[in-house]
Amino acid sequence: MPAIEETKQKQIKSYPPPPFPVNSNTKKLLHDDLQLSESSDED
Repeated sequence: MPAIEETKQKQIKSYPPPPFPVNSNTKKLLHDDLQLSESSDED
C-alpha cells in the first residue's frame, strides 16, 4: 500500500520540530514546578 507509506513519510518529515527551544522550555517548566513544590512544602 504505497499510499500509507507516503502518508507515513510525510508525517515523519513534518513532525519533528526544533528540539532545542522545546527542550529549554521543558527544563524551565520543570524547574518552576520544583520551586513551586518546594514553596508549598515550606508553607
